[in-house]
Amino acid sequence: MKLSIIIPTYNSSATIQKLMASILNQDCDFNYEIICIDDGSTDDTWSILSEYSLKSDQVRSYKQRNQKQAAARNNGLKHATGKYVMFADADDFWRPGLLKQVFLTENKLTIFGIEKKYKSERVFEVKSALTASTTPQEILQNYLAKNLEMDVGVWNKVFLRKLIEEKQLAFTNENFFEDSLFVLDYLSEMTPADINYVEKPLYVLIKQGHTTTSHFSPDIINKSNRYYRIVKQRLVASRLDQRQIDALLIALRSRLLIHVSHHYIQYSPTWSANWEKNFLQESMKTTPVLKNNLLSMKYKVSWIGLRYFPRVYKLLYRKYKPSLS
Repeated sequence: MKLSIIIPTYNSSATIQKLMASILNQDCDFNYEIICIDDGSTDDTWSILSEYSLKSDQVRSYKQRNQKQAAARNNGLKHATGKYVMFADADDFWRPGLLKQVFLTENKLTIFGIEKKYKSERVFEVKSALTASTTPQEILQNYLAKNLEMDVGVWNKVFLRKLIEEKQLAFTNENFFEDSLFVLDYLSEMTPADINYVEKPLYVLIKQGHTTTSHFSPDIINKSNRYYRIVKQRLVASRLDQRQIDALLIALRSRLLIHVSHHYIQYSPTWSANWEKNFLQESMKTTPVLKNNLLSMKYKVSWIGLRYFPRVYKLLYRKYKPSLS
């Protein structure tokens, strides 16, 4: 078996058939299997998956009690038999020709572009922040400090299953940035020559208002801090020197704090300008953020806006942030 495609599902009856059709209708000349892990759905998802399994030898479906997406993906990895592994989310879909184009060249990792479909617009990401990397160290630097959404997701990548098993990689972190950690651990085993890029938007990511990342999470600060600690541990054990690690941690910490701030602005009913100012002031000084050479100007401007002009920043953020489906 050349490829295993792992799909976690939860109450996905309205969308799973579109995804399955987009995969099963792919034109390719090799065998692949689709492994669906239903995470305790309470709608008709399991019935739909069972029907696919009966009709096609390519589809295998399994049930588990509700344990969230990370556990479902890990369960799927246990059942995978393909040389390569891909992931897809049940509310997204593939563009025609995806498999043919991403397997033109086989490598330890293939990254391809995405289309983010919002209610009001479409946003394309096709050029990875990793393409500029010339050393393994630069791969980690660009990933943590300059990543786009297409870099941290697992749904637009082709992984080598043998490497996943040898390094015992798995999804963790309580469904907060679980994709990011998995990709970070995988990238830690890469050199620039190991990565193939397909700069075409072949995966369509539906940006919706009812996912686990689109409602207020009261524990997001604790989860963000935990993610930071885990990444810090990974960096200490990496091939980077201390100066590089320190710069990366400042960049990572500031980006995480901005992410948390955006989450509060969008979803928290208790957000206030005073809360925002105090949150950032207590979390990190401004000078290291502005002096950090790894951070783009976009994040430095965001930091200044959130730290010193939060009311204005909130108005601008809500005005220009694309609306969810």
